[in-house]
Amino acid sequence: MSSNILRAQIPTPSPTSPEAARVDQLINESRQLMAKGTFEGIAEKGEQALILSQQIGDKLRQSRSLMYIALGRFHTGRLDEAIDPFKQSAALAAEAGDTRQQALALRSAGVLMVEAGQYDDALYFYNQALNLQREQHNRAAEASLLGNIGRVYTDIHDYVKADKILLEALGMSRELHDELVEFSTLGKLVNLELNRTNYQQAVKYADEALSLRSSEIRDSLKNEVRLDLALAHFESDNKPKALELLQEVLAFERNTKIAFAEGEALAVLAHVQLEMGKLNEALASATEALALLRRSGADPSVQASVLYTQAQAQLQLHHNDEALANLRSAIGLIERARLLSVSTETSRAEFFASKSDIYLTTIDLLAARGKQDEAQAVAESYHGREFLDSLAESRAELRKALPPELLRNEDAILGRISDAQRQLWQENVPAERELQLKKDLAAGEESLEQFQLEVRRTNPLYANLKHPQPFSTERIQRELLDPQTGLIEYVLGTKKSFAWLVLKDQIFFAPLPPERELSQGVSEYRQMLSERSDAITTARSIAKLNAGGARLYKILLAPFQDHFASVRRLLIVPDKALAYVPFETLSVERRGALNEYLVERFAIGYAPSASALAAVEQLQQPVAAPTFIAFGDPIYDAADLEPQRKASNSPAAKLATERGLDLRRLPYTRTEVMNIGALFSDSQRKIFLGAEANEPNVKSAPLVNYRYVHFAAHGLVDEDVPSRSGVFLSMPGGEKEDGILQISEIMRLKLNSDLVTLSACRTGLGKVVGGEGVLGLTRAFLYAGSRSVVASIWNVNDTATAELMKSFYANLKKGQSKDEALRQAKLTLLRGKQATWRHPYYWAPFV
Repeated sequence: MSSNILRAQIPTPSPTSPEAARVDQLINESRQLMAKGTFEGIAEKGEQALILSQQIGDKLRQSRSLMYIALGRFHTGRLDEAIDPFKQSAALAAEAGDTRQQALALRSAGVLMVEAGQYDDALYFYNQALNLQREQHNRAAEASLLGNIGRVYTDIHDYVKADKILLEALGMSRELHDELVEFSTLGKLVNLELNRTNYQQAVKYADEALSLRSSEIRDSLKNEVRLDLALAHFESDNKPKALELLQEVLAFERNTKIAFAEGEALAVLAHVQLEMGKLNEALASATEALALLRRSGADPSVQASVLYTQAQAQLQLHHNDEALANLRSAIGLIERARLLSVSTETSRAEFFASKSDIYLTTIDLLAARGKQDEAQAVAESYHGREFLDSLAESRAELRKALPPELLRNEDAILGRISDAQRQLWQENVPAERELQLKKDLAAGEESLEQFQLEVRRTNPLYANLKHPQPFSTERIQRELLDPQTGLIEYVLGTKKSFAWLVLKDQIFFAPLPPERELSQGVSEYRQMLSERSDAITTARSIAKLNAGGARLYKILLAPFQDHFASVRRLLIVPDKALAYVPFETLSVERRGALNEYLVERFAIGYAPSASALAAVEQLQQPVAAPTFIAFGDPIYDAADLEPQRKASNSPAAKLATERGLDLRRLPYTRTEVMNIGALFSDSQRKIFLGAEANEPNVKSAPLVNYRYVHFAAHGLVDEDVPSRSGVFLSMPGGEKEDGILQISEIMRLKLNSDLVTLSACRTGLGKVVGGEGVLGLTRAFLYAGSRSVVASIWNVNDTATAELMKSFYANLKKGQSKDEALRQAKLTLLRGKQATWRHPYYWAPFV
């Protein structure tokens, strides 16, 4: 991975003094050692050159000397000591005005940061180098840097973005007929497809790469591709070919004596040996790999993976104590790696999900030993970690420390994003223009991510931020639970799943079926839930649904039902598919009849983790006065304002066609908002309806003064790009805003509310990530300052919703807790006179 740039030729200018000539001689000697693969002494020669360069005040030679100090340290296993010299080299090159040298140093620093797992910093330096190369119109260097950036996105499991960037780099390299860059990019595509388990495509890319014959393609580069190719062959069940390649790769790396590369090859060999049942050999290879990786300061998450290989071999050899120790060490390394990873919500969540096997194996081992409090504590450390981090960052108000220039830059980027979206949704956009606007939108989103990376690097508040730690079982019991509250935490795994019931002074454990079995049951149940019924079919539909709910209850809750005697409130920490289960609808068998829903027994709340729930509840107290602000009945179609205009050509109609959205106006949302508003006095409420329910009014309203914030509007959920999710507000056209209050805009709102209600279809959905939960709209409002959010997990009926919401707020006005107020509102519909509404489809979508 590093060899594709770390041996780059560094030209030196003509000397103007004896000292400069000696510096050039030392640099040339270092270059010759690099070419021979002899790394001892390079850093020392660089240090001598640096001293002489400083004596004559030659910043450019200082920069080049620092490059060789860094290279020498890296290749002798001192990765952590090599990064700073590259940074210093880049700064000195900038002062000397040598853009080429500056870009090379920035890129080199990025490469080492990838090796160390510092992906945030790596992306920052790569992008700095990329901007310099684009200014110089150096397209070959631009393509190469795009390859580096694509590899980072592979490493942080953002495969869609990695694929897009790497294919762009590949196209550029072929257009330029640059076989070195083409080879390097193909190698990165091999790694991407390997991570995506597309093994045949990985082999195809590897064969393409290895068929290139340029003399610039060094053996070290080829060896990196062969290592990934060996793993692809192994996973494709071509084990003889895999082992043959692995032995060749390992022999080469042992000869070059680069600790990291040798350790990486041994780590792959250990994995292969483990899968082939060669346990002692796997253990020996993993032990050797780990020593080399530690010595070279490799990415903590890579070390964690090797420890997991060790632990798996030890478990099969019945060395359980050693396995548990290695698993705990692996989790400690993941904690370190988590804070070094790219600081976006999706990236960190995906990173944790990629390490789920380590947590699940640890939980399984502890549970088998009867250590349920320790097992549950591991589950808690696995759940909702990115939520905790993002909540801490949002509540630290990091933007306060930003200078006005940066804030204006952020506003400009958000304006570009909104402008691109607004134009995309206009009528009759030509295909060519639409393609360009989509590129502009993607570029704006990329600029926003780069801006956020820069802010994190330069903001002193971020550097000093303390990330909250997950709660132990004892602390959950002491600080979160009362005698009438129980917490149920779930963890779903490939081979088996787990659940715990935590009460005030007790903890109970239950093993559950594998994830696939549970997910299938949940999918079938949600399908039944979403099927509408009428007066004729309601009874039959409810009976069918209750039978499905009873099956899920038997699996998920029946193991704990003997301990529910004193429980009146349940807190659910779901995992994966369970995030979309409305537990209130599960049926409890009583006297042989399926005639009781869980909502009739408990008030139920949901959280990404117990620690997350506690973190939210420990925030400053919300507005004390029962104040209410609402935005409802937005206008999506200009035809509502201009009857002569054809609705079929409106932005709303275009969105409906392109994304399968139904953006028809919701007349009952006006009734809903007015009925709720009537519960509050004139001085306690502020209501925006119709055209007034728009983005500018949301952003300018003093939301911080309201206890309850209510949106009765359509929601947009983008599971592929969660940041594009939002709330549809009035979009009459011709405005600066695009009509969607998106996540990035929501997070900039200033709230101090006890509750945000998203009274719309599917507003509680999003991207489900194992261990983390749902990434979507609800979190954005929590980050913005709300203590809780009520949202829906399927399409809702607007008339039933209007009644439910009126009852919900009336209960809140009576002083009921939010969980109990929502429960009673659901019971009002369930036990009401309208028979159709007794189906959970009508009363249960909001959680």
